[in-house]
Amino acid sequence: MLNMFTNYTGNPFHDTDCRTVIGAWDPNDKQALPIGVDAPHFIEQNQPLEYLIRFQNTGTDTAFTVVIRDTLSPWLNPASIRPGASSHPYRWALSGAGILTITFENIMLPDSNVNEAASHGFVQFRIDQQRDNPLGAVIENRAGIYFDFNEPVITNTVFHTVGENFLPTATRSLSVAPLQLRIWPNPATHQTTVKLDELYRPGRLLMLRAASGRLIHTWPAQYLRQECPRAGVPAGLYWLELRDEGRLIAAGKLIWMD
Repeated sequence: MLNMFTNYTGNPFHDTDCRTVIGAWDPNDKQALPIGVDAPHFIEQNQPLEYLIRFQNTGTDTAFTVVIRDTLSPWLNPASIRPGASSHPYRWALSGAGILTITFENIMLPDSNVNEAASHGFVQFRIDQQRDNPLGAVIENRAGIYFDFNEPVITNTVFHTVGENFLPTATRSLSVAPLQLRIWPNPATHQTTVKLDELYRPGRLLMLRAASGRLIHTWPAQYLRQECPRAGVPAGLYWLELRDEGRLIAAGKLIWMD
């Protein structure tokens, strides 16, 4: 949840960098902070974005020059670019219709077979949105990474959707639930069980919500031990609510894990 929203405090002498621990990945990728809320990656109008581009020389020889070309979304303001941290010295330039070129000259990046640890590099930059982008605008971004004279490696595409009121007020009720649901196993991978016992009443519903408050699933609470299948829900933090005619009876946190 930390990365759903900006971690920038406004203090130019302070920085927070939080990254998700993952397994195997493409060593040439692009990431963005904040990641936004839910699947559309909702962010507010005028929210600045911070991009991280990572690269690795997986060839068979030293890379002398690495060039990154990033055609910025028209929903971003090229004049607001603020270059950030990097693994190696670089120069940058803007050209054309918002084309950002970052050049690592004489980087002497060894190939991963010779020195895996030193074969990696990265660069960060911050950029503002265009002023008051329309609601629903999708800000997409990806980059091409050139190692010397080889064909470019194209990163994944990151995107955000400009929105408002994307945090439902239903999340506020979670903090005032009178009772705590008993959920086991938790974390869970495929299925979990909610122990209702004395909370069981005919007609009550179990509701699964995303951390943002968005409703994901609803089950009739039919048993004292109610099974809740995962049903393709992505890994992450969720809320389970027990409701009776809309009134919140109990709630609890649930973590789905891969």
